[in-house]
Amino acid sequence: ALWDPVADKFFALLMYGFIHYVGVAPNWFCLIVMLRHFSQILCVPILSWWLKRKFYAKPRQLPKWITAITFTYLFMPLYLQEINIFVTQKSLFPFMMLVTLGELYLLITYVPRLILIARGKHDTFE
Repeated sequence: ALWDPVADKFFALLMYGFIHYVGVAPNWFCLIVMLRHFSQILCVPILSWWLKRKFYAKPRQLPKWITAITFTYLFMPLYLQEINIFVTQKSLFPFMMLVTLGELYLLITYVPRLILIARGKHDTFE
């Protein structure tokens, strides 16, 4: 149950790095998405190996939807270019803002839970 979300985080990091590299998304956008995924990947070795904390991942529906929207954005610019629809960052800006707000929400709600788990006061990421 723990390794599936970790694999998702690695996939998101690689793909958002790729769309940044090819110039489909701006720096600030990729940075926000990658920051959330990278910080969540780092929690596994820090909590499990260094602090020796047991924790569980039981995501709620909203984080699952936000992740689905984030992954959908990965393929939109690439797919639209593949079928010869000219895509600019401006044309995807509304969707980009939706992803950004979702990612910021997840990051903001994740950090306090990480602190509680690190202190031994909680054991579940929701």
